[in-house]
Amino acid sequence: ESPHLAIFHYLERLRGRAKETTSNRRLRGRNQVTSFYTKNEWISVLFHLQWSVVLRTATGNIGGIPIMSLLVNLFALGIATLVGIFIRRYFIFTSGEDKTNLPFIKEFNFLTGSKNIIFENGKVLAVNAHDRHLEMGDTFGCYFGLNMQVFSRDPDLIYKICVNDFQKHRNRYYVDSLSPYMKASLLEARDEKWQASRRAVGSVLKASKLKLDNVETDIDITVGKMLASIDKRLKAKDLDSVVDVYQINKNFFMQSILKIIYDTEELVDFDKNYNVVVEELYKFINVNYEFVARMCFLIPVLTNLVRPLLGFFDHGKYLGLLTQKLDKILKRTLGMAREKQKEGRLTTIHSLINSYRKGELSREQLMGNAVFLMVAGFATSVDTMSAMMWELAKNPEVQEKLRADLQQYGEESKYLEQCMNETLRLYPGAMTNRDLGDDVYHKDFKLVKGLCFNISLYSLHRDPKYWGPDAEVWRPERFDPSNASKFHPAQFIPFGIGPRNCVGYNLAKLELAKFTVQFFLKYKLEVCSETKPKLEMVALGALPFALPIKGPIYLRLQPANAS
Repeated sequence: ESPHLAIFHYLERLRGRAKETTSNRRLRGRNQVTSFYTKNEWISVLFHLQWSVVLRTATGNIGGIPIMSLLVNLFALGIATLVGIFIRRYFIFTSGEDKTNLPFIKEFNFLTGSKNIIFENGKVLAVNAHDRHLEMGDTFGCYFGLNMQVFSRDPDLIYKICVNDFQKHRNRYYVDSLSPYMKASLLEARDEKWQASRRAVGSVLKASKLKLDNVETDIDITVGKMLASIDKRLKAKDLDSVVDVYQINKNFFMQSILKIIYDTEELVDFDKNYNVVVEELYKFINVNYEFVARMCFLIPVLTNLVRPLLGFFDHGKYLGLLTQKLDKILKRTLGMAREKQKEGRLTTIHSLINSYRKGELSREQLMGNAVFLMVAGFATSVDTMSAMMWELAKNPEVQEKLRADLQQYGEESKYLEQCMNETLRLYPGAMTNRDLGDDVYHKDFKLVKGLCFNISLYSLHRDPKYWGPDAEVWRPERFDPSNASKFHPAQFIPFGIGPRNCVGYNLAKLELAKFTVQFFLKYKLEVCSETKPKLEMVALGALPFALPIKGPIYLRLQPANAS
């Protein structure tokens, strides 16, 4: 008989033994029944049963067509499809140079696109791009999945796209974000939706408006609370303490944002090292994104499949916790918005709520911008202040010069601005990009409509052509007014450039200035045995375009007048 019939008959005999087992169940007892067959006999039953099903199926028919033949044809079709996909992707990944006349990264894999640029080498995207600029020049191309990307540190090209031709290229490159809130925020909104959000948020974050709304007073109060907490720690440790300045800055800027943007101040306790809202936001930003989320970034078609499962990932869990807190703040604030308007003082959240009530913003835009402002206002300020403290501790002569200037000029100190700018040059908060709405011709190359134009801030700010042979060195004197007047208008752009620049840059600079003045007039920072020799950046998948500094950052803190 044929092999599959032999297997079938063998199984029938085994089934007969199983019937005998069942009929004797009452006599033998339940536990003895399961031991009627040995372990190997049970495995044999299952093994032969599986192959019996396969062989029976393979020798059957579907519509008169032998199933084995059908399976072979389906297998061949699958192989042909994969070969077709590989061939198509090969031609896509090798056609960039012909389309643009730009150098493209040669190495690629068929699933995720170009190698050595994103989620690779243990580096953030901006640092990988900087390495490629050193090899390939000021402008080069690559692929994220099937999406053509161009990275540039050419200030003429950046100015042309972001300023001169802004109306053609006003949108950021479309990313189908896993977070439904970020999709509706200023960061990712497009066209009229972006304009509506920008009007609502920008109207209360203008420099003149910040002064009218007593924002400076709010910042001063927050700084005072922070310094009082530091004093307690110093007294408890005999006026000599090694502290994590990164943690100090996380607490300060979280409280500052909550007070200025959301008009709330009960969520941060400066006397505690651990504040729930601070750590949840930090983890939301800095969590190492799971493999599947990285794949969604490179293969957008997966996003809609993964989005309903976001809550199972750490990034989604922390986003959920944050939005719950923001929901509570919004519900409480909804009833206060009209009262605040009568008082003549609208915080950013009140302005957003009013725009929502007028129908200018949707509920998704309201919540999206609430989340975005918290993330953007917190993360970049913490990193900038921490980097400046670290650099000042490593350069004590610069710290003393700054302190002397602060004593004389306070917040009007020009040297303070130079120190802040030099920090922002070496440690910009994030990259930015544009979705090209039309073909762009520049020099001898062409950027085709629809590609993503990435502005390599990190590399531009370290280019020796513009910053000299010591471009990697932190030296505030390079921003002396006599030098700054010679800069290209797109040479130093830590907050972006053009109408779609950072909406909160006035607030960020105000917070940094006020905190720096009061902190360094009272304390001095020194390196210690626990101080990092070099600041590291977190290689993220959650926010691939960000340049987050890795904490903790330990420095020795002493009173400014200590010898």
